[in-house]
Amino acid sequence: MKEKIKFHNNNASDPDFIIRQCYLLIIAGASEIVSGVENLWKSGPSVGRHSYPDFGQFVPVNYFKAFCSAAPYCWSAEQYWYEDTRDIPWDVFLPCLAGFNEKRQRLLKTYLMMLDESMSGWRPKTTKLGGLPNYTFEPRKPVPLGTMFRNGVECISGVLVVQDVVQLPEQQARKDYHAELSALPNGSPILAHTAEVLRLVDKAKIPRGGWVGGDSWFGSVMSAVEVMTKFGVHSTWIIKQNQQWFPMKALHAVLKARFKDRPAGHWVTFRSEIAGVKLIAMAYAWSQRGVSYLLSTCGSTEPAEKMYTSYFEDDYGNVSSKELCRPKIAHLLFDYLPLIDEHNKQRQKILGLETKWPTRNCWFRLLTTLVGMCVVDLHRLYRNLQPQQYRDMDIIQFSDLLCKKLSTRSNRQNTQLAILRRQGAEEVAGLERITDRDGNSRYGITNRQVQRGRNVGKSIQQNCFICRKYLSPNGSTVYNQTTFRCTSCKMPLCKKDRSKPDIGQEMSCADEHFNSDCATVGCSGTERQYTIFPKEKQVQLVTQPATRSSSSRRGRNSNS
Repeated sequence: MKEKIKFHNNNASDPDFIIRQCYLLIIAGASEIVSGVENLWKSGPSVGRHSYPDFGQFVPVNYFKAFCSAAPYCWSAEQYWYEDTRDIPWDVFLPCLAGFNEKRQRLLKTYLMMLDESMSGWRPKTTKLGGLPNYTFEPRKPVPLGTMFRNGVECISGVLVVQDVVQLPEQQARKDYHAELSALPNGSPILAHTAEVLRLVDKAKIPRGGWVGGDSWFGSVMSAVEVMTKFGVHSTWIIKQNQQWFPMKALHAVLKARFKDRPAGHWVTFRSEIAGVKLIAMAYAWSQRGVSYLLSTCGSTEPAEKMYTSYFEDDYGNVSSKELCRPKIAHLLFDYLPLIDEHNKQRQKILGLETKWPTRNCWFRLLTTLVGMCVVDLHRLYRNLQPQQYRDMDIIQFSDLLCKKLSTRSNRQNTQLAILRRQGAEEVAGLERITDRDGNSRYGITNRQVQRGRNVGKSIQQNCFICRKYLSPNGSTVYNQTTFRCTSCKMPLCKKDRSKPDIGQEMSCADEHFNSDCATVGCSGTERQYTIFPKEKQVQLVTQPATRSSSSRRGRNSNS
């Protein structure tokens, strides 16, 4: 990509500068109120209080579009550059993810790690997978459809240190540790969730004596035993669906027998040893009805110094609270469990880069997700290292601070582009591209167009409504195709000036629409259908010259 991008600027002549500028612009989109390339590259006053961002002062829009197309493939082998989009495998993205993990290992030394999942939302509109080899549907997630990452976060700083993308089940089965014989007494093969835990612990390079924890998808007796046996790393897990070798029913029965109908704030523990690994199984009642089951290879069952606050509704519907005791094992796990969920919230809801940069390229969406993760990680790292300066700075303010190094283009280029942008703004003021219901301004590309060398489909067009007002000299309705429409009432209008002052059509179609008080021609402010122009409103400015009939011509010829 570097060889193909040229940036003729007096303060930036190398492609590395352009690539850096484009990445900063992706981050800068988080602090703007508009979304999409077309809006972010507009200049001048907008319809509201804020002016348009005018990202063109930093990078030309065509350069950025080239970056969006090429950047996701910079880490892949050249053989995938020419593959059909439907046949591109995960090998295009995996080197980028490997570089992400490798840089985190150089940045941080991980002793405590929490495991969870993150989603990169992807909802195809025209094809089943939208270019991805596969996607995951997880309804319990705020963004339920897309690419799932199983990842680990360093508990002290809150920075993501390792990630693994969820692929097809056949590909997951070929990854490390899957189906190997476990250290359990029956020698059963390692299951998918335990293999995922082992891969994440291995890639995070947690030293012996470290600790890892996770929610119910990762937790089981097999996970605790295998992590301790292979890496010497302690672990604490929530147990829910993976109940093999775990005495859940026995723990629940003892809890009910001891504390009857008032179990809140109490717990019972069993201790055992499997394959030389000492285990603590626990049932902890965090409310009168809610019970959590924990499994740990370390920790204390004594009450923690900090009480747990439980919120509940009383008999009158009022929210009340009560402080409850909880064991130190549960206190350690529950304090770190929300780290990745909070990380996902900052990236998806607050920063929102995936919504700021809508795209049809699934690989650019994944790259945008990784950029958002990096911004959140950097924000957490700075707040941890320099709390006095960054403690009260939210993620949007921090992203804006990162973009302080954006460099503007030369004054000569800026002046020329400003003139062109003003001219373009005057031409299309109040107009927008015609789109379909899904927001696409072009039709899908056909096989014939691909064979002819085209890479985009035909623009969506409609007949200009104003042009249908003026009849042709022979009295027929004129239909002129246009790709623009009014932003308010969605009336199709010609961007081209078709006025003809010599015959009485004084204004262009757009000017007549915005300046007319006519209910048919003028802007109504609300969307409506523009199918047939009323015949009583049509005018014929020029009529076709009268011609002699064929009989008169014959008579004239006979007389001669």
